[in-house]
Order: sequence, then C-alpha cells, then structure tokens
Amino acid sequence: MRVLRITAKGLPLFKEELDISFFAQQRVADDDKDLLYSLFSNVYLNCANAFIGINAAGKTSVLRVVLLAFNLLNNQPINHIETKDILGETQKATINIYFYSISGEICRLETVIRAEKSKPDTVWYKIIQETLWAKSQEAVTARKHLTDFSEYEPIAVRREEQFLPDDVSIIIAHNKKTKEKLNIASLLSLTNINVLPFADEIPVEIISFLDPMVDKLYFDKAENKVLIHLKFRGQEEIILNNPLDLNVYLSSGTIKGIVAFTMAKEILKSGGYL
Repeated sequence: MRVLRITAKGLPLFKEELDISFFAQQRVADDDKDLLYSLFSNVYLNCANAFIGINAAGKTSVLRVVLLAFNLLNNQPINHIETKDILGETQKATINIYFYSISGEICRLETVIRAEKSKPDTVWYKIIQETLWAKSQEAVTARKHLTDFSEYEPIAVRREEQFLPDDVSIIIAHNKKTKEKLNIASLLSLTNINVLPFADEIPVEIISFLDPMVDKLYFDKAENKVLIHLKFRGQEEIILNNPLDLNVYLSSGTIKGIVAFTMAKEILKSGGYL
C-alpha cells in the first residue's frame, strides 16, 4: 500500500482545503528517476516530502492531519488515534485518501467525520458517511488522471446496518482481503521533548556522525530495570537510569538525530512512512 494523495476540508485550523500529493506530478527526467520510487508506468513517488514555513505557520498541524489519515487507513479507531484532536469540534470534516493497493488498483477512500459531545468536556468522533472507489492501474493513461474518479462508481459504501464501530473505517474489509498495512513511525510526540526511547541497538556510525566525542551509547535491560551506558572519548563511562538525564550530556540535536536515524533505519528494512 502506497499513499498517493490526501485532501481534507472542514478542519477548524485550516481555512481552505488541505491538499497533499506524494507523487511526482511533473515529468521525471531520466537523471532523477533513481531518486524516486517507481510505482508503475510513469508514476513515481517522492521518497521525501518537506513542509516549509515560519513559526506557527501550521507545519505541525499538517503532519497531524497526515498521521490521522495514515492511521485511519490502518484500521485504527478515530477516537484512539493520537492526533484526532486536529478534528476539533468539526461538524463535517471530509478526508479523502488516495492510495495504490498491492492488488494493482488505485483507490480513493472518502471519510466524513463529525464531532459529538458525549460529556461536557469529552468529544467523540463519528464517521457519518464513507465511500470507497477503485480502478485498475491500466486505466490510468496520464498522471493528471491518477486520482480522478469522476467516471467511476463506488465499490463500497458505508451503511448503518454494518457491524462496524462508528469510528472505524470500512477500509478494514479491503485491508483484510489484501492483507495490507502501512508501516508508520512517528516522531510527532517528541517535537517538544528530548528523550531517547529504549533501543536494542544504536549504530556506532549514527552516534559518531552526530557527536564524534561519544565513544558508545547503549541501553542495558536487566531485571525490569533499564540502565543507559554513555562514554565520551578519554573519559570514564557514565551510567544513567533515566533517559531524560541524557539532556545533561547530549545536545537536543544529537538526541533528536539519534531517534530520527534509528527509526529511519527500521523503516528502511521493510518500507513505510516516517
């Protein structure tokens, strides 16, 4: 499963419709093809996407929408998704997710979500309408038609009588049939926190690249207790029992870099989204 495009409207923090494409919309030069992921025919996916803007421009909010869409596509109940609060108290948020299936089809999932207050301070999100379209990749004759479903009938429509929780997408049936799932690693929760999660192994090459003065850094787990071993060049080893204490010895950039590179290493093993 590869995500091609995400659109969202009706979100409180966005005045206009949000539209994010993950595929190359222009012709790809031969010299650049090795830098992209070849999906099929002349359709290529960008291996990296960047959101640029000044402080408080909404970059993190965009990432929260993307993560919401990814988890929705992964059968996660909306009310269990970490970034669900990006929906606010919307009365009608419409999210369209276009993706490529391993079955050789391009699909479009349109999910309409409404916020309902179950308690004075509690919001419950409910899917009030949902539709799924699909078309064969052979039907795509040009990139501009890749996400155009105007001439196609839905292959599935959400109905009240379906035995589905009201915050779980109908995509669950498609994923069960094709055995598809997105591999997602998110650093969003660490945006304002510098903490190094437990890792079985932190490659020496990553540590040396980020801080050449560090000889070794590793976690040692024994008897339900985790110890952190840190050694700088020419100095004695330091043993810590709280990851937050690493902030005393390592820079914010080094810690964030170790987390990012380590997660990227895991994602690259099987493919996915970071």
